[in-house]
Amino acid sequence: MRAGARTERAGPALAGALLLALLLVPAPGRGDVNISGDINSSTTCADICGENNCGPETTVTINGVRCTGGADGGEKRVHCTEESLEKEHSFIDNAMPTTFSFKGLGCKCAKDRNMVYLSCPSGVDASSGDIGRTIDFRYAKLENMKFDGANLEKAKFDYAVCKGCSFVGAEMSGADMSFAKMDDSNFSGAGLEGAGMDFMKANGGNFTSANLKDVSADHGKFNGASFTGATMSDFDSDFGQFNGADLSDAVLSDASLTFAAMKGADLSRANLDSADLSHAGFSGATGFQSATCSGATFDFMTCPSGKSVGVFQEGCDPSESCAA
Repeated sequence: MRAGARTERAGPALAGALLLALLLVPAPGRGDVNISGDINSSTTCADICGENNCGPETTVTINGVRCTGGADGGEKRVHCTEESLEKEHSFIDNAMPTTFSFKGLGCKCAKDRNMVYLSCPSGVDASSGDIGRTIDFRYAKLENMKFDGANLEKAKFDYAVCKGCSFVGAEMSGADMSFAKMDDSNFSGAGLEGAGMDFMKANGGNFTSANLKDVSADHGKFNGASFTGATMSDFDSDFGQFNGADLSDAVLSDASLTFAAMKGADLSRANLDSADLSHAGFSGATGFQSATCSGATFDFMTCPSGKSVGVFQEGCDPSESCAA
């Protein structure tokens, strides 16, 4: 984790909304709360009520959307409500019909012990949907779902299961996918700047030409994934796994990849200028000689040949080193 890296991605408006909610949400069973006006329009019901365990007798209404905080059985975590399912979303490309709802797509609110989460049939298509943060995808079951070209800016996919999903060309800047399971998903051409991917599993994923600038992906698993031509400057993935990944032509300037596993990765023509590769494992990596790495840090890195950079060495042997 780089010094000064973000640990909280909520903006000032959302932080203010949450503070307001904490002041207004009553103890379980003591009445209703109606929040409207200056609250951030992207704030979801779960932001206010689900994480604060409003009781089953308490109702919170946010800008006209009704949330039953504790759900029917007093669950502590509510990430899906009937009101959110029925909410109409427009299409970015002005497609016909002009709106859609997740309920209309066949999605439902599922329950598992103390959790209420969104569950959609495999292969459901929400492409080009203007969704943003209005739907709470935390812990959601969304396998093979399509979000191509959709607006998912600052959306929350924490712990979601979205294997084989498609986000081609989607706007996902600031989205949080920490701990999400998204193996074999397609993010090609997606805008992921500032997204959270810590502990995310995206083995076999496609990030070709995606914008991954300033992404936090510590401990993320991207084995066998394609990052060909991706913009990954300031990409932070300490302890990340990229074994067999294709990083050819990717821009990784100022990236932090300390202790990253890059065994057998393709680094042809990659830009690693000023990247921190300390303790990273590049054994068996290909194309490293055609990569650029001016100002990069190689402390104790394992070179493609399997040899480690020694205490008194500045990098790999010239015969296998990248271009300064």
